[in-house]
Amino acid sequence: MKNRYFFILSIVLLFFAACSKSEIDTFANTSPNELINIIGEEAEIGFELIAEKELSYEIRALVSGFAVGYDRKINIVATDSTTAIEGEHYTITECIIPANEVEGFCLLTLKEPIGLAEGDSLVLQLEVLKSDKLLPGLKTKLYYKLVGGFPSDWPDSFLYSYFFGDYSKKKYEFLIYLFGSVDDVANVANWGNIYSLTSYQFYIYKAFEQYKSDNPDLLDKQGNLLDENGKPVEFPSV
Repeated sequence: MKNRYFFILSIVLLFFAACSKSEIDTFANTSPNELINIIGEEAEIGFELIAEKELSYEIRALVSGFAVGYDRKINIVATDSTTAIEGEHYTITECIIPANEVEGFCLLTLKEPIGLAEGDSLVLQLEVLKSDKLLPGLKTKLYYKLVGGFPSDWPDSFLYSYFFGDYSKKKYEFLIYLFGSVDDVANVANWGNIYSLTSYQFYIYKAFEQYKSDNPDLLDKQGNLLDENGKPVEFPSV
């Protein structure tokens, strides 16, 4: 057994002796093209739903390999399917991965599209392309949509309908008024609140009745707040 170990060790030593120092150094320093992914929050935005005229989103660029000792510029561009106009509808800052880091950030700003008709939309699709030795990875695109006016349905038709009933613009306007913002409405209609559904529906129903009582000039002769289709706005009652 002892002689066997000596034999294996001799083979290993002979292998390294056969490799020149330059070959070993080359093997150790060889690095394939690294992959770059972009990560960010995608969005569909109707600016008439919110008070802001601009919204900013942070985009994270992440390298799958090692840090290097110099800055690396990431090539993020709008695809051919984009209908939004840079400078008019959006801006994006330069994306740099600093030296000795594996991630960098840039800022996308979306602007309210002036004159966009109700129901029309503009699309922005961003894509990361090859940059120096960096190749696109698995997550290469981000998608944004600017919508004119209000949407034609709930953002999530199932959960929103479950919490609030049938969609209408007037109903959505009231919910934004009641909870404060589009995001706050979305925070109500989520799976985490499913066991509190009855409580939310009761609160919304009572708040809507109070809203109608405080704003009689907005109601028809029957005391209903009518939606854009002339139908009474109604919330599920408990």
